Amino acid sequence: MKKIYVLVLICFLTIPFSGLMAQGKSDQNKGKGKEKIEKLKKQLKKDSKVVESEIEEVVDDIEDEAEKIKDKSEKSNKGNAYGKNKGDKTGKEFGKERSEMARSEKQEKVKSLKEKSEKNEKALTKSDEKIEAARKKLKEKRKNNEITEEDFNRKNKRLDELDEEFKKVKQAKERQKKALDKIEEE
Repeated sequence: MKKIYVLVLICFLTIPFSGLMAQGKSDQNKGKGKEKIEKLKKQLKKDSKVVESEIEEVVDDIEDEAEKIKDKSEKSNKGNAYGKNKGDKTGKEFGKERSEMARSEKQEKVKSLKEKSEKNEKALTKSDEKIEAARKKLKEKRKNNEITEEDFNRKNKRLDELDEEFKKVKQAKERQKKALDKIEEE
């Protein structure tokens, strides 16, 4: 029983001291919390300054882009200014001369395009002849049993693919030729 009384007495004596120690620490922690808050405020101020400077940079960039766009739109409205240096000619004379120059330039372009078209057409006919020659050669090799059925089928399939690509190019060439003829008629 004496032991129990001693234990109870020790417990009662230690509990108030532990409470005092806890209160002392909370007072110390209160000061630390204020310091942390102040540090956070300073950090937020720095961050807000950085963000404000970045925003200003972005706004400046946007304003610069807007000015460039305005300058481009103003320049595009000016045209070629062909009539500024017409010399002693009247507007009618200058206009006739200018239209003749434009027609001759157009004719030269059409002529050069036709020449290129003819060269391409020659290349297309050579390609067509090569595909047909390869097909004949492949058939002869198969008849003479120089190649297997698998090789024949694989190579024949590749020739078919090339032939289809060739047909697409030929169709595009025909459309180009029609467009050139239409431009030439104008």
